[in-house]
Amino acid sequence: MVGGCSKQEEGDPAVWFNFYYLLYFVLDFTFCEMRKMNLMFFVVLFVAAACNKKEQNNVEVTSAEQPKSEINVPNERPRLNVMLQDGRNVDLRTLEENFMLVLFNPTCDHCHDQARQIKNKIAAFSKYNIYFVSSESMDIVQQFAKQLELENLKNVYFGTATGEKVYEEFGPISTPSTYIYKKDGSLVESFDGLVDVEVMMKYL
Repeated sequence: MVGGCSKQEEGDPAVWFNFYYLLYFVLDFTFCEMRKMNLMFFVVLFVAAACNKKEQNNVEVTSAEQPKSEINVPNERPRLNVMLQDGRNVDLRTLEENFMLVLFNPTCDHCHDQARQIKNKIAAFSKYNIYFVSSESMDIVQQFAKQLELENLKNVYFGTATGEKVYEEFGPISTPSTYIYKKDGSLVESFDGLVDVEVMMKYL
C-alpha cells in the first residue's frame, strides 16, 4: 500500500505481445481474404464480360455469313406443246431460254402486220427465240412464213398447236397475241392484239 492506494500490477509484456500478434494475424488474414474475394469477383466479372462479347461477335459473324436465300421465280411458261416445221415437238413449259410467243392466224391482216414489224426489227430480238404458233395446218403456216420471208431467220420458229389447248391455257384472246418470257420462266409482258414493235422492245 502506498498512500492508502494499492499499486496496479504491470501486465506481462509477453502476453501483450502475443495478443497483438494474434490480432494482427486475424486482421491480416481477414483483409487478405477480402482482397482475394474482391479479386475473384472482378476476375469473374471480366471473364463473363469477355464471354458475352465473344458470343455477340459470333452471332454477328454467323449472321453475316448466312447466305441470302435464293428467290424462287414461279414458272409462268405456258403448258403448251408445239409441233415445229422440222417435226420436233416442243413443250414450251420446259424451255430454258428467253423467248417470245406469238399466237397468230395466217389469214389475219393484223398478224401479217405484226410479223412484218418484228422482221424489220429482228436485230433487237437477237437474245430471244421467237415462236409463231397457230392452230391452222402446217401447210398454211409455212405459206405464211414464206410469204413474209421469215422462214430462214435463225431465231424464228413456226409451229402449230390445237385450238383447244391454246384456249385452255390462254382463254379467249385476239390474234395476234404476244407473250415475252425470260429464261427464269417469268412472264415479262403480254399483249392482246396488234402492238407497235417499239413497245415490245422495251421489255426485252
